[in-house]
Amino acid sequence: ELGRERDQAHEREAICTLYRRELDLDVPVESVLVGSGARPPIYAAFQTVVAPGDTVVFPVPSWNVNHYTFLSGAHGIPVVTTPETGFMPTMAQLAPHLGTARMVVINSPQNPSGTVIAPEVLAELCDAILAENTRRRTTGDRPLFLLYDAVYWQLTFGSARHHTPYHLRPEIAPYVIMVDAISKCWSATGLRVGWCVAPPWVRAKMQALIGHVGDWAGRAEQVATARLLAEPERLGTFTASFHAQV
Repeated sequence: ELGRERDQAHEREAICTLYRRELDLDVPVESVLVGSGARPPIYAAFQTVVAPGDTVVFPVPSWNVNHYTFLSGAHGIPVVTTPETGFMPTMAQLAPHLGTARMVVINSPQNPSGTVIAPEVLAELCDAILAENTRRRTTGDRPLFLLYDAVYWQLTFGSARHHTPYHLRPEIAPYVIMVDAISKCWSATGLRVGWCVAPPWVRAKMQALIGHVGDWAGRAEQVATARLLAEPERLGTFTASFHAQV
């Protein structure tokens, strides 16, 4: 148990260093939770934040969000997207549902389309979530969360750029759960290491859930991932060669 805690602390620090170095993003280590791939943090986010009967809003096509919604007993509202908007939702589609939703799920870059959400749309969504949560504080209602699946953030090409809610609206951090993993960007689907960045009080509840279902990443994988994250030259060389093969 002590060894696992030590490995997790080491990897959480390495993740914070990665984001600081690559994204100019300061993430507090107490907000980082490591799991065996991205799926356990996604599942834990649903089980922690979403109660049966709550509303979850998500664009389609999307990756398995409907299944996580079903497993949490939530009411899913799929927002059908089109090629004209890069298979991303518009605020005109999302806005009518924010007043009753518990969670909005955005995946960017997206699986399966590979497109990224426009920064102005993401900023507008962040503003709407902040405004809605200001209203809810006066009524005592539970807050609205944004689950931001960013596992493909290193796989952008051409003029596409990755943006995070934290960069566009830093004040939204208490309402964002951002998911990441090594599986996609580093072709490591068999090595189950993923993580999320969440408000510390949410992370603590997610940690307890993941601990009870045994979804921690293996020790060898955690140690190796932390070491790789600390070697930017090697990481950059691999990423450049990977991009060149696509």
